[in-house]
Amino acid sequence: MSFSGDSGDWWAQGDRSRRHLGRPDPSPELHRRRLGLSRPGDRVPRVALTEAAPKGDLQDWWEWGDGSRRHLARPDLRREAPTVLLDHSPAEAPVSSPPPSAAPPQVSSPSPAPALPQVSLPSLAPAPPQASPLAPASPPEVKEPVAPTRTRPPKRPRSPKPLAILNEANTLKKPPRTVRRTGAGPHPWDGDLPTWAVRATLAVALLVRVVDLNRFGFNGDEAVYSGQAASLAGNPLFVHQFPVFRAHPLLVPTLLSPLFGQGSPDVRGRAVMALFGAATVGASYLVARDLFGRRTGLIAAVILALMPYHIAISRQVLLDGPAVTFTVLSLWMLVRWVHSQRTIWLVASAGTLGLGVLSKETMVVMAGAMVAFILVSSRVSRPIRALAVALPVLLVVSLALPLALVLAHHGSTGQNYLAWQLVRSSNHAATFYFTTVAAGIGWGVVAAAGAALLLRNNRTWRELLLAIWVLVPYLFFEIYPLKGYPYVLPAAPAIAVLAARGLLTLRLPKSLPSRLPSVVYPAVAAALAASIGVGVWQTVFPSAAQAGLAGQGGIPGGREAGKWVGSHLVPGNQLMTIGPSMANIIEYYSHFPAQGISVSTNPLHRNPAYVPIDNPDLEVRQGQFAFLVWDTYSADRSPSSAGRLTTLLTRYHASPVHTEMAAGRPVVVIYQVHP
Repeated sequence: MSFSGDSGDWWAQGDRSRRHLGRPDPSPELHRRRLGLSRPGDRVPRVALTEAAPKGDLQDWWEWGDGSRRHLARPDLRREAPTVLLDHSPAEAPVSSPPPSAAPPQVSSPSPAPALPQVSLPSLAPAPPQASPLAPASPPEVKEPVAPTRTRPPKRPRSPKPLAILNEANTLKKPPRTVRRTGAGPHPWDGDLPTWAVRATLAVALLVRVVDLNRFGFNGDEAVYSGQAASLAGNPLFVHQFPVFRAHPLLVPTLLSPLFGQGSPDVRGRAVMALFGAATVGASYLVARDLFGRRTGLIAAVILALMPYHIAISRQVLLDGPAVTFTVLSLWMLVRWVHSQRTIWLVASAGTLGLGVLSKETMVVMAGAMVAFILVSSRVSRPIRALAVALPVLLVVSLALPLALVLAHHGSTGQNYLAWQLVRSSNHAATFYFTTVAAGIGWGVVAAAGAALLLRNNRTWRELLLAIWVLVPYLFFEIYPLKGYPYVLPAAPAIAVLAARGLLTLRLPKSLPSRLPSVVYPAVAAALAASIGVGVWQTVFPSAAQAGLAGQGGIPGGREAGKWVGSHLVPGNQLMTIGPSMANIIEYYSHFPAQGISVSTNPLHRNPAYVPIDNPDLEVRQGQFAFLVWDTYSADRSPSSAGRLTTLLTRYHASPVHTEMAAGRPVVVIYQVHP
């Protein structure tokens, strides 16, 4: 290929990729067709180039498709050029031009010169049809100006996927990727939810968990976990009384340790637990939203926010609140994995569930719920492969606690605790979870959740997942001899989601008036909220008379009695209590050692962290215990141990030195014995 002209107009000749390198263009025909030329010698008029692509602003360069030149203030050669009128005769054509029968008429430069043809802008009126100047035969004599026609080159087709995402993001104002949801048909409550409704629900959830938060002091379990956090923080008041390695994992005490660096605080830890409770409400909304939609998510969040059972536990410094937050997040990630089939969600779900196990070891039961769903659900195409991915991640995260015990040379502590948990006797009746705990959840909520499982249109993998998430912990702890009040808390969010599903899928007969559903459904929701309103009030504003169940709240009079001991007794004294719960409370608030008479001398029947009293009568006679503490909470739970303490009080002529009253009756009495 030969080049003509100077090096400054290589762009106009169409060989823009090779001319400036001194090499021929391997595909010149493509550039000539783009410019509307037919032969290598044809040139583009500068007027046409200048008027075809004015500089303009930089905001619409993408719209014109000239992303490589418009933003650089260069003309776009692909844009449609305005029509140019030519006024010349065949005799005025340049000598070097090809014959008029083989090339279109040449367009001159816009600079004024007497030898060049005159150029003028076209008229707006349509021109009459003329013979094409590109005809192979000799053209007839041109009597009127002829406008050369130039067709716009076809655009290169782009990938449809980026265009689809761009249209969806810019035009519809929605995220390009959404989780596909399927469920029941349209419902009277369906529609867009304002964002403030979800935010108001979270605000209410936090409000009912912080109002009157510090009315009563810690109970025994709260004192243990807070003392462990203080020991981790290096608080000198707790290092010798509450060891770091006790019965439970260290994740939650480690998170709380910055708040217990000095003094004996209690409201700080409870405020953190309230935040975890509100976070659980938000995570439950995400689960219900991705399963059934936003309406179900909002109603489920409202139910859990006002559930007395969840409120009572999330107002205390217990391990169950943060552990359930992690398990609900794990459930949400499991739902995302089922929707998208992306392995990263399954790995995240298993890892988050491992954090729940690190918060409290009983959460390992929820790993059984995950495995059961993966094996049973028809939605999971390769269950063995999914388990091969999830179980190692769960195992690696959960083994952090045993590994920490082994590295700290406290491996026997975990072994002794496991043996004690397996052989300890039951502390509640067999129907405890189906009566006391169900009443805390709300009978209306339980009925709505059961109705959701009985309806025919709710027999999908979604309801199966929630049912497994509820039944596995309930059945396990029903068979397990120990029945702690907060043990089945992981099932509460799933019950709230099922209750919301039951309310929204309850259909009225079509024969009823059309306006009736819009009244009936809000009335049912209001009645459900009113049914749990009484429980919410009793939980937020508890009375001293009703506080008597482990895990439901603080112990009336315990904090005041502990502070009295710390301010009135001289160092060196040791106190004897009925049970270890009151001993932990006395130790936390007074920093005096205390032991419970109910602690068994058999290592298999006691918590390894507690020290038993081998011979209470002898140790009182020898003066090791000069003060004995009686409390109504421990006396109701262990009448036999309370009787043994009363015998010692009578035998050694005890006299009360301090009494704490609540609801018109003594709740804590401190006696001094005279052997």
